[in-house]
Amino acid sequence: MKKIFYFLNFVVILGCTTPIVEDETDFGVVSPDNVVRIEITTLEPNDEILVNYYVYQTDDYSLGVYPFSYDSQGVAEPIVITLENYNFRYIQGETYRNKVSDAAPLTLKIFLNDELILEESTEVSTTNRNGLIRFNYDIVKKESI
Repeated sequence: MKKIFYFLNFVVILGCTTPIVEDETDFGVVSPDNVVRIEITTLEPNDEILVNYYVYQTDDYSLGVYPFSYDSQGVAEPIVITLENYNFRYIQGETYRNKVSDAAPLTLKIFLNDELILEESTEVSTTNRNGLIRFNYDIVKKESI
């Protein structure tokens, strides 16, 4: 009889406790109407880049070669990739020059709903001569990972 009493007390005490729930307010909510714009610029004449970014709808990466267009003064027009209705928490990928260059850096800017959230540029050096820029940004925490 004592064992049944202890068992019932244990069940009652266990039933009266509240479960531990993670505070979901720290993670925030990603709006389904987000527009992400990726802009890449160069100072190199006759340049082209490869851009690889994660597409959450297909759970795959999109890799493409993008040649720069130049205006009448020889200034490169930025390459712009727009991702409409972006409701994934992370923006991740990389961009790099398709050839080795000692002369000019690449500049990457990422905008979320027309607000600049990330800007990176390669420095001209012997260690990063092809202009590699990797990006992994958390929209909710508003920080690079």
